[in-house]
Amino acid sequence: MSSGSCVRLELTVCWPRPRHRVTKGPVMSSVAVELDRDLINLLRDSDQPVAQTATELIVLELYRQGRLSSGKSAELLGMPRFDFIRHASDLGIPFFRMSQEEWEAESAAAERLAERLTQGTA
Repeated sequence: MSSGSCVRLELTVCWPRPRHRVTKGPVMSSVAVELDRDLINLLRDSDQPVAQTATELIVLELYRQGRLSSGKSAELLGMPRFDFIRHASDLGIPFFRMSQEEWEAESAAAERLAERLTQGTA
């Protein structure tokens, strides 16, 4: 897939300044990344600008790795948290991350609670 030529892509990420900052306006950081032209062409196939698509992919991957919270991810992408969680879930990135043992413990606790509620001893 490599055509041997690279394209320089500049990403600018901005987020609100912390309230304790004296200056106003968003905090912005830029990074330039060289990507293979074929990859740029694939990114252009989306309905969004290439930089926006690349930013979204980076945020989604960091969220998948557990390095970003759903709230921070949503903030970086400029969308409501619930919409981000739904979008990530639609892409196969789960909101709840439990091991099998954690799931079994939660399930057993829920069953015990349901049993107590039906017996009126909750």
